[in-house]
Amino acid sequence: MIVWSIVLFFYSCNIWIDEKIVLVPEIKKVSIWSGSIIEKYDFEKDTSITKYVDNKISFNDKNYIPETLLQLKWEYLIDTKNNQKVRKITLENINKLSENFYNTFWEKLKIISAYRSYNYQKGIKDRGCSDAFCAKAWFSEHQSGLAIDLWEATNEDRFKDDEELKTYFDWMKDNWNKYGFTNTYQKWVEIDWYEVEPWHWRYVWIKLATSLKKQKLTFVEFYYKNNFK
Repeated sequence: MIVWSIVLFFYSCNIWIDEKIVLVPEIKKVSIWSGSIIEKYDFEKDTSITKYVDNKISFNDKNYIPETLLQLKWEYLIDTKNNQKVRKITLENINKLSENFYNTFWEKLKIISAYRSYNYQKGIKDRGCSDAFCAKAWFSEHQSGLAIDLWEATNEDRFKDDEELKTYFDWMKDNWNKYGFTNTYQKWVEIDWYEVEPWHWRYVWIKLATSLKKQKLTFVEFYYKNNFK
């Protein structure tokens, strides 16, 4: 009651509080003040849109499979494997993004990787992909069904040197937040745990994606800034 009395006091006085962190330990969520609205992000639950994983933090269920996986089929998309899937909410926003992309470049959005199961990711690691480039099985954002890889997975220099890829990437940087996506790995191993991956985009909701862009934070930085475990 005391906490809510304070909240109502600030609201009635039209005092705006930016980025004040309030821990709600019993439900393992972080509440973040943004103006007079409390935004709640659940980093813990496997099904959460903002479920957080890195090379130290995994899914709770090793064999987690999203319930709403749908095939990547849309007139403005190219599924390079012809059988890839993402969560329903991811697909809905990819469709909107890809239509805008097509109307800008007259090219379809090429998706080279989407949802990956534990066993699929394990197969990638077993073939020798380094920990700085490929997440361990059970620790990959792709298992969430919220992450996609676009165009080609090579290296940062390739995207800087290839005029076409750089143009596409620059467009994505200007527009991704409008559709709820963020480029997870932007600041190398020392901050984001992995090498820079211009091709890797993950859905996190429009409000959070826009906040990350405004604050110039990666999702990794946002998690550690706001997590009080």
